[in-house]
Amino acid sequence: MSDLTLPLSGKVAIVTGSSRGIGKGIALELARRGATVVLTYVSQSSESLVKEICQTIESFPHKPRVHACRVDLSTLEGPQILISNLLTWSEQKLKIDILVNNAGVENAKTLEELTVDDYNTVFNLNVRGPLLLTQAVLPYLNSHARIINIGSVASRGGFKKFSLYGSSKAALEGLTRTWAQELGGNGTTVNCVNPGPVQSDMLENIPKDLIELQKVLTAVENRIGTVSEVANIVASLAGKDGAWITGQTISASGDITALARPTSLNSEANNELKSRGIRIVAADLTGSKDELVKAVTGLEVIISCIVFSSLGDQVPLAEAAKQAGVKRFVPCNFSTPAPRGVMDMYDEKDDILAAIQRLYLPYTVIDVGWWIDQSVPALPSGRTDHVSVKVLDIVPGDGSVPMAYTNLPDIGTYVAKIIADPRTLNKKVFAHTETLTPIQMRELLEELSGEKITRNYMSAEEVHKAIATARSAIEKNPMDPAAKFSLMLYQYIDSWGLRGDNTPEVATYLGYLDFKELYPGVKGKTVRARLQEILNGN
Repeated sequence: MSDLTLPLSGKVAIVTGSSRGIGKGIALELARRGATVVLTYVSQSSESLVKEICQTIESFPHKPRVHACRVDLSTLEGPQILISNLLTWSEQKLKIDILVNNAGVENAKTLEELTVDDYNTVFNLNVRGPLLLTQAVLPYLNSHARIINIGSVASRGGFKKFSLYGSSKAALEGLTRTWAQELGGNGTTVNCVNPGPVQSDMLENIPKDLIELQKVLTAVENRIGTVSEVANIVASLAGKDGAWITGQTISASGDITALARPTSLNSEANNELKSRGIRIVAADLTGSKDELVKAVTGLEVIISCIVFSSLGDQVPLAEAAKQAGVKRFVPCNFSTPAPRGVMDMYDEKDDILAAIQRLYLPYTVIDVGWWIDQSVPALPSGRTDHVSVKVLDIVPGDGSVPMAYTNLPDIGTYVAKIIADPRTLNKKVFAHTETLTPIQMRELLEELSGEKITRNYMSAEEVHKAIATARSAIEKNPMDPAAKFSLMLYQYIDSWGLRGDNTPEVATYLGYLDFKELYPGVKGKTVRARLQEILNGN
């Protein structure tokens, strides 16, 4: 019972700079999970705040212990003063399990404005303080201890006026990696958590342009974080879940992380993502399980967009996500809905979902209508050649089967809404813009372009023959990529073009939630509007 409800019961934690803000939130969360908590603060004006925190902790039902010490950790003697205080408090039986180096100071000045005194003020507390305190606690540190340094996104962000603050937090990341190597022999882990701006009484000290930038970079709800969200990450690292995560810097800023193959970290596409503020992390889905867990630690939501030929690699990714405490896993579906036995690829996706469910990993399946751009017919003038796909420029059957369409860029908006909604957890969601038949699509393009479009009809018999031919080729050579692609292509055409699986009605029958019903105010780009853009050369 204790392990489940009070996972930190019996542990002693020091949280520096814990009279307010993130430090306060961390102290409260560790106490909620059963730890005895030591608070530190520096100013007399904080005494009343610390007293309130102590009273709150002591009021918890499980009655955790709490102790507060006023000490200036920016001084050379500060860490030893704290240890002496704790030795007296513990009756010379001091044992420490968790150290959170949170105390820090900001300095928002341009390069021209900075002084040596500014440098000393920032680095004495932000760098020398954690170093000397960690040294001071080493003789009293239990095996399998947790050291968690609180850094900042400023260490990598290059924010104006944050020369000293950003570089001091970058130094803390360097200390983290080194200490992890030096102290890991007895099971001690050392990690760094980098918050962005969070909602707290310290927010007014942060430049407004930095806050607005953080909102833009945050994928979920375009908001800044909360103290409790950062505290939960720290508390997870402090418990059993953090037992083999060490030397890592974990973003707690609501930003976007792109997992990439180690061989493609510096590809043109990933460099473009970096330029937009997206963090690129190496992740080999078929490599070391431990390394994969480290790569996804600190992520709350994982969205898989893996290539169709590697769908099975999502299983080890899901296993790593489970171990890392990921709160929602979105497997790579993003296709038209269909029952089992219609499309081999969809059946494989269904099998992967079953593997996710066996892990009891929280998930959301998101399927979408057929992409508009992949259904645009060729025009005699060539005005649609930049998007038209020749193998898809066909009319299945007589072209009267309705199908759902989606504008590709709108999928990002749909996904952002869905993953922020607790109603969609462990559910399937179908999103689309509107429903048209292939004939209606061509008639609309003819209306907008003023040109006559050739109807390239493909009968049901021809579609089924193409499927059989692809299957026969795969039986002879299971690794034949062309045959695999043909099978996927013609099974898709059979599903949405002949059977009529790609509709909101079928999705509802199959158990999907309807995006339009969940979010009636969200409107995607219509087929008409997208076709007009294409005709205009976009």
